[in-house]
Amino acid sequence: NEFKFLKILNHKIKEFGFEKTMDNFIYPLLDKLSIMWIAGSVKSVHENFINNIIKRKLVIEIDKIKVDYNNNEKKFFIYLPEYEAHELSILYTYYLLKSHGVNTLYLGSQLTINDVKDAFDIFKPSHIFTIFNDSFSETPLQPYIDSLLEKTGDAKILISGYQTIQQKIQNTERVFTLKSLEEIKSFI
Repeated sequence: NEFKFLKILNHKIKEFGFEKTMDNFIYPLLDKLSIMWIAGSVKSVHENFINNIIKRKLVIEIDKIKVDYNNNEKKFFIYLPEYEAHELSILYTYYLLKSHGVNTLYLGSQLTINDVKDAFDIFKPSHIFTIFNDSFSETPLQPYIDSLLEKTGDAKILISGYQTIQQKIQNTERVFTLKSLEEIKSFI
């Protein structure tokens, strides 16, 4: 019931603010939905239903943020690589960065390594952030990270997601693995 869900969600946002609602209500709800999906008590359409409502809310909240980027030396470029589907996480990271006044280029999902290089050459970010949950589950992630390092000058590479923890990525002075939403927020 979209009407009831939106009524509850809007009430929580009004009472606690958007960021606290995301941290304390939405992310726990999404975790429970994932567990329920694995157990077979909900279908993927239930998860898609919730994800799409949250995505709409995120886009609206992002558009509300007005930031003067002229005084900010940090520039972030955030994206999702090919075959990665966790757009809510990257959108929320975009919201967090923008709400903290960080000049951020968000190019969405399905970017190839050559797209990343092109964006880097044009935007010249100090930091690049991406997530690896679904992608690279069947192949090693380290060669992609090595290619990313090679194509992005001296930018710091921030990575997160299940595969970054599962595959034991070699951190260098430029690669930082952020293992949780709390670590991402702390870094910001």
